Amino acid sequence: MPFRLTPTDARPIRRVTTGKRGEMQLTAHLTASAKAGAGFAVKQHVPFAIVGSHADGTWVCRPLMRSSVDFVGVLAGGRSVWIECKSVTPSRRLDGSFAPPRFPLSSLPEHQRATLASAHKLGAAAVVVLVVGTPATLYAVPWAVVARALERAAVSLLADDVNAYRVPPTMTLLAFVARLGE
Repeated sequence: MPFRLTPTDARPIRRVTTGKRGEMQLTAHLTASAKAGAGFAVKQHVPFAIVGSHADGTWVCRPLMRSSVDFVGVLAGGRSVWIECKSVTPSRRLDGSFAPPRFPLSSLPEHQRATLASAHKLGAAAVVVLVVGTPATLYAVPWAVVARALERAAVSLLADDVNAYRVPPTMTLLAFVARLGE
């Protein structure tokens, strides 16, 4: 049964597929975290409703609610973790190397900010995971760092804000988040 999003989904198809690619890479890291015993996290799915159909047999769907965050789980030891995944396209320098990642804070909608802030306030580990490039380099930026950037009215998180939170290739994502201690 083929489905089609309603015209109310204003996101360009390139943006949607880039986000899905980032989530797939993050899912692989979360699976490795679960196998290593560092914790687990599951994808938060948004329910859709069928609102009509087209003559070609495809169904027209729309989300019933806004998404909160992408993944919710538990770290080893019992602390909850709330993860929002954002894909960042790396920019190339003239010499062919990649510039450090830069994340525009406008890419984090207000309802996701409110969810992460609430989770952090209640003691959960709330992080924005930036997935940069393919193969992915992950940056697990704690909500406190993002909140400070928002308080100072920053337009984006710069490499200086993000580089300290690069997940080492020898460590699972959830083990790294647990070590952050936020």
